[in-house]
Amino acid sequence: MASSTQSSQTSPPVFWIDGKILDSDLLSQDTEARLGLLLGISPVVYINADPELAPDRVAQTVQAHVQVLSDAAQTLGYMGFDPALAASQIAAALLGPAQDGSAQDGPAQDGSAQDGSAQDGSGQQPYLSAALIPSASSHKAAPPGGDWFMHLDGFTPPRVLSPDSPAGLRVSLASHRRNQSSAAARLLLSQDTELIAGRVQSEQTDATLWLNLEGNVACIDQHSVFVRMSDARLLTPPLQDGAIHSACRSAQIESSGAQEQSMTLADLLGAQSITCLTPWGQTVPVSSLAGREFL
Repeated sequence: MASSTQSSQTSPPVFWIDGKILDSDLLSQDTEARLGLLLGISPVVYINADPELAPDRVAQTVQAHVQVLSDAAQTLGYMGFDPALAASQIAAALLGPAQDGSAQDGPAQDGSAQDGSAQDGSGQQPYLSAALIPSASSHKAAPPGGDWFMHLDGFTPPRVLSPDSPAGLRVSLASHRRNQSSAAARLLLSQDTELIAGRVQSEQTDATLWLNLEGNVACIDQHSVFVRMSDARLLTPPLQDGAIHSACRSAQIESSGAQEQSMTLADLLGAQSITCLTPWGQTVPVSSLAGREFL
């Protein structure tokens, strides 16, 4: 449990962490990242670090993810985001263990990464997460301005399919609605507090379907929704309905020819099949939705 107090507008914040009082200068970056993530305003991308990918493919993939981060930075008030610098730091981290350090003055877009369980047997990171995180001195649920850093870390995709439902996701309907009018509704956040708080907790549920305030489909957890209709059309909710923007979603739309179209719960229940696309690019079928079986 961490909390902060500030005696004046000019004094540095002081934190109570694990039984000790620390000012921001004494915080490790890992601790600072943990504090910043608690605010729920940290945009993130998950990048495939497959060493078999061709260099030009890697460069294209990195650029696509950086564009998503750039759009999120502008929306959330992360001032001074430098796409070229971010791309170079991410590309360097994908090639091997990243080194701590800052690459520019102003916003601390440091390319630090934490070594850990996300590495495969060769030491290569299967996936890399890149998150923009408010620093300790701007530890408040408000635009961080120029007081933030980019945190790179190895990422192990969580188990999406449970042993109880290996054929597909069992999806239940959220009891609350997603506010699609909020610009943040379409952003991939490291900890989306609304989705976390509204998640259906049940032994018979693997994921939660969110409708927006108008009753249209937004997302299933943080996954993109792709629906094969009875007439063979492939549809996906548009961003303005609350679909979450990611480079993987954009690539899937381009490669599959899916059409962006508003859909209701009734449309999904009448569909031929439903597929979720995770933010890190994994395709997962839906086996049931609100009592209807699909597999």
